[in-house]
Amino acid sequence: MLQSLGATRARVFPRFGRSSRVAVALVALGTIAGAARAATVQQTAWRLDGTGVDFGSGAWSGGAPVGSGNVAWDFTFSPSLNQLVATAHVTGTLYLQSTGFGCLRMTLTFRRGTTVLETRTLNGCSLGGDPNLAANQKAVDESFSSPLLDNVVLTTTRTSPLNAGVSLGGGSTGTDTCASQWTRNVRMNDGLADFGSGNHSNGQPEGTGQMRLERLFGPGTASRIRGTVTGTLYYDSLFVVIGPESVIGIDYRNAGGTVIGTDEASVSGTGIDANFSNNQTPVNETFTDPALFQIRARVFSITLGSESTGVERDLRIDSAFAGTANLVPAAVNARVGDPVLYAFSWTVPPGGNWHDLESLRLRFREGEHSVFTMQFNEADSTFALVTERKDGTSRTGPAFAAGSHHKLQTSHVRLRLADSSVVGSGPTSPTVTLNLAFEFEPPAAGHSYVVEVSGADDAGNEDSFSAAGSVVVNRRAPEAVCRRSDD
Repeated sequence: MLQSLGATRARVFPRFGRSSRVAVALVALGTIAGAARAATVQQTAWRLDGTGVDFGSGAWSGGAPVGSGNVAWDFTFSPSLNQLVATAHVTGTLYLQSTGFGCLRMTLTFRRGTTVLETRTLNGCSLGGDPNLAANQKAVDESFSSPLLDNVVLTTTRTSPLNAGVSLGGGSTGTDTCASQWTRNVRMNDGLADFGSGNHSNGQPEGTGQMRLERLFGPGTASRIRGTVTGTLYYDSLFVVIGPESVIGIDYRNAGGTVIGTDEASVSGTGIDANFSNNQTPVNETFTDPALFQIRARVFSITLGSESTGVERDLRIDSAFAGTANLVPAAVNARVGDPVLYAFSWTVPPGGNWHDLESLRLRFREGEHSVFTMQFNEADSTFALVTERKDGTSRTGPAFAAGSHHKLQTSHVRLRLADSSVVGSGPTSPTVTLNLAFEFEPPAAGHSYVVEVSGADDAGNEDSFSAAGSVVVNRRAPEAVCRRSDD
């Protein structure tokens, strides 16, 4: 193993009121008393390739680690602080590339936005040689918890053997930002009671309602989750029947499934046409609590005091409904202009096939900003560029088939459809794979992105964006210049 020169920790806390300062200090000291059940909300693979120092896992081959390191995020409600506490857990291996004695350093900077909460520094030195030798490797296993925490910066560098504080460069940097919003678009139909949005036709709403969970900060150090259910509740009867009610009941639950809050809306109309205003009521219910992890909405009807079976939908910050994703490779180091080939696979739940999907999305996110979002439409196997707005809505552009000459492009990223394809393993297969050919544009140089994916199916289930990988973009390699000799 690399000889350890010690790990140092430095904390910087923003100024808050007295009680807030105490709360942050308790978290930083790792004394979160009475912590409840935790939920893993995100895991991101990272590989940092450098000159002299790498971060990843497994064997070292071809100038880089074969495997990736990992950043895992857990949310826990702390009763003693009455706040949501986020934990970032960084694991992996540092590799020293040196023909002789050399040293390396990894710095982990845990932050809220750009405000530093804590810095961890890992140093090591070795005689050099094969990076696969245990003497040239250093294990990384660091965690930090805070109600304020929302991102961690991973930085590697070579250091001077004479002074560990002197950086010799050659490393790389990546920033992992935890997700802060989870949404599920839902349409529910239970006979007399329907929930969705827009025009009502063919026995159900044409549009969907939305369930949403969002992490909030402030005032002070308060960290909470806000749950929201929005849409329209319809009373759907072809006949004039006065008395029955359409009801939506909403439970807000903690990580263990215990109900901590409820909401309800109802409408009792006159029937005939669900599009009549007296057969509808708007739904806009909100509940905020640091222990909130799940929303369960149930639509049902009441006739002569008897409830129908009802239809339920759940949204959790740690679950998937439309299927599971896999991205290969998960961690990428890329140069501007070089092709980056991804295999993005999606598997629907048991009993279904991939044609049950409505759409898949993939985006490159830095902090809260997406520099590129694309959508795959299952119905016609086409791809479209998506523009995401700050209010959470989006606009989808023209769609083109894989293999066509078209390109989907922003100022940072380009998807070359001519070199992309859609591969299903058969008409009844649960899995579809999108082979995607990307290039990064010059403005992306020096940036790192979390690669996130989401999916929606024909039944109205929609999974929120979740981390599937990461990419670090470096500047284009300098071109060799050949000069002709005139002698």
